[in-house]
Amino acid sequence: MRSIRRKPQLSLLAAGLAFSSFSAHSDNTALAGAEIGAQGSRHAYVGTVVLPQSAAPWRARLWVDETRYEYDKNGARVHARARGAEAAVGVGGASGADWWAAYLGPRYEHTELSPDDRANDSRGSHLRAKLQAETERGLGAWRVNAGAAYVFGADKYWLRGRLLHPLAPRTLLGVELLRHGGPDYTATQMGGLYALPLGGRSAALIKGGLRHDEGSGTGGYAGVELSLPY
Repeated sequence: MRSIRRKPQLSLLAAGLAFSSFSAHSDNTALAGAEIGAQGSRHAYVGTVVLPQSAAPWRARLWVDETRYEYDKNGARVHARARGAEAAVGVGGASGADWWAAYLGPRYEHTELSPDDRANDSRGSHLRAKLQAETERGLGAWRVNAGAAYVFGADKYWLRGRLLHPLAPRTLLGVELLRHGGPDYTATQMGGLYALPLGGRSAALIKGGLRHDEGSGTGGYAGVELSLPY
C-alpha cells in the first residue's frame, strides 16, 4: 500500500459526500440508502429535503450517515466508525421533469478508531462547511443526472454523472461514473443501475460495479437508494 491513510480517507469521503440519485424538486422527500464495498466498507444514510411552498425557491436538506471500514496499520487491523450529520439551506428549480438544486451548510463528523491511529487525519470530531449541487436534464430519449460536492477545510471533492434510459413510467436503466478524492487519494467508480417504482410516488434504485483506488487496487461495490415523497 502506497499510503497508510489512503483507505480511511476514501471511506470517510464516501460518508461525507454521498447523496441520493433522487432529489426533491416538487415535494418534500425522504431519502435513504446503503452501500457495501471492498475492504469491509459499509455506508448507510437517512435524510430529507424540505420544500416550503411559501418559500420557493428555497429549500432545506437534513442528513445523517454512518460509515464503517477497516484498514491495516503497523501489522494491526484498525476498525473505524464514522458518524456524520448535515443541515444545509439551498435553492432550486424545476421545469417539467428537469430540475436543479444547490446547497450550502455545516457538516459535523465524528470518527472512532479501534485501536487508535493518531496518523489518521479523520479521527475525532470535525465541523466544516459543505457545498453541493445537482441537476437532471433530458437528452433525447435519455436522462442525464449530475452532481458535485466539496468539503471546505478537508479539500475533499465528489463528482458523479449518470446516464439513464426510461424503460417504462418511473423505471430506468443506466450507468454511472464517479470521481472523488482529497489530499491523500483519488478514486474512480463505474457501474450500472436500475430504478423502479415501489408504489405511489416512492422509488428504489439498485446499483453496482467496480471501484479503483489509485495505489490500492480495484474492488467491487453494490448499493440501494430509496426515495419516499411525503
